[in-house]
Amino acid sequence: MKMLAAAFAVQLCVVDKTTKDTVIAETVYEENRIEMIELPKLFIPCKIDEGDMFYFVETGGVIEVRCGEPEPS
Repeated sequence: MKMLAAAFAVQLCVVDKTTKDTVIAETVYEENRIEMIELPKLFIPCKIDEGDMFYFVETGGVIEVRCGEPEPS
């Protein structure tokens, strides 16, 4: 599984599987490659299940994890 790239504005993820302690999600990287990421549930600020979305956004030099879909810009 890949580490998240630091050079993004918003990185959308879709939950593929949850375990007791982790979330496995799909995300699309450059060249439309689908990558699988795994991270601790502690990083997600809401309850999520398979098929739910969350995203990473950089604001003020800090990367935040938010639930749902980002608002269109």
